[in-house]
Amino acid sequence: MRFDLPQGGRKTGSVQAGLGLKQNRGARRGSVVGPRSSAEFRGTSPVTSGDQPGAKGVFLPGTAKPFSARGSPNCLREKRLVTGPQPGLIQPVRPVRAAVIDVGTNSVKLLVADLDDGVRPVLERGIQTRLGQGFYPDRRLQPEAIARTAAAVRQLADEARKAGAQRLKVFATSAAREARNRDALLGALEAAAGLPVKVISGEQEAEWAFHGVRTHPQWATEPIVLVEVGGGSTQILVGQADQIRFRDSYPLGAVRLWEQLEVSDPPKPAELAKARQQVRSFLKQNALHLLLDALQRETARHSQHHQPLPVAVGGTATTLARMELQMDSYDRDRIESVLLTPERLQRRVEQLWTLPLAQRRQLPGLPPERADVILTGAVIYEQLQAELDLQAWRVSTRGLRFGAIQALRNAPPGS
Repeated sequence: MRFDLPQGGRKTGSVQAGLGLKQNRGARRGSVVGPRSSAEFRGTSPVTSGDQPGAKGVFLPGTAKPFSARGSPNCLREKRLVTGPQPGLIQPVRPVRAAVIDVGTNSVKLLVADLDDGVRPVLERGIQTRLGQGFYPDRRLQPEAIARTAAAVRQLADEARKAGAQRLKVFATSAAREARNRDALLGALEAAAGLPVKVISGEQEAEWAFHGVRTHPQWATEPIVLVEVGGGSTQILVGQADQIRFRDSYPLGAVRLWEQLEVSDPPKPAELAKARQQVRSFLKQNALHLLLDALQRETARHSQHHQPLPVAVGGTATTLARMELQMDSYDRDRIESVLLTPERLQRRVEQLWTLPLAQRRQLPGLPPERADVILTGAVIYEQLQAELDLQAWRVSTRGLRFGAIQALRNAPPGS
């Protein structure tokens, strides 16, 4: 496997004191949870101004006459010049430009967005560094993988600052959570980014993905079962609006499974059968009972007894959507809400597992650097859909980074 090292990268530094894995205390593993506060993720209502057609002005405190934002005579008759913020008046929301860098097991991704009453993407970039390469036998990150990842973080942090980001957060997920040499990784990443790097728990990863999906109006109030298949782990959450009923993170990911399997080129039918069986066995031993119970409870809450809508997020999901659309470039609007039915997904899995790597790299919509791990990522989605008896996946482009960036809305500038 060949990796292109981003320019300007170097492996330096040592971990800052006190940094490391912070445990999420919100719920025990696999638990069903009650309502949680989402103030950190709550947007601001749109502003109604006197400059809008049909606006009737607002009453100033202590007066009986309306003030019009057009500067109407009402203001002059009161012999008062109204300037600056006024008590009782709704003030316009000033956008904040923020950025997050997500250090995953397969790739490093940047989102720069303006935060006002929502999340408006300005710049998105991703660099595959395969941090998890050679990691799983002894849970030690390889020096070359750390160097590639640190170089990518340096490059993306520079791009975020050049794009005008006033606030920047860098966080790491599955491989960093498990690494025995996590300190070496964090030291390199912090030197590259020029700020502290946080390792987030699997439960936090699931919650951020959920809040990210909810920034799209289609999912803001719908009951959903959200699945994010990452490189090293899979996050699953059941919830609606601000209510999270169930969340958990499982050590099952596209890169992890790829590293565990020995897949020929081209793959053999027996290897696909083994991959499917391995995923099914994992689900039955670790997740299936709790997940089915959570889905049944959520379905029973609604008068029509509709199953929560299955939503798929993350790189594997959006890649499968791009392949359905035969889309070589990334178009968020077209990808959003693409349906992956069980029949389509099964056909796609079987197509991918019959082609050699060189031919997979030529498939429309499939980025060449994902042509290996798409095999295992697609199988995980296929088997989850079958074992949970889910309807068609609805792919969302808004997930982990969209949820994470909202936490920067009220953070101090420069953080």
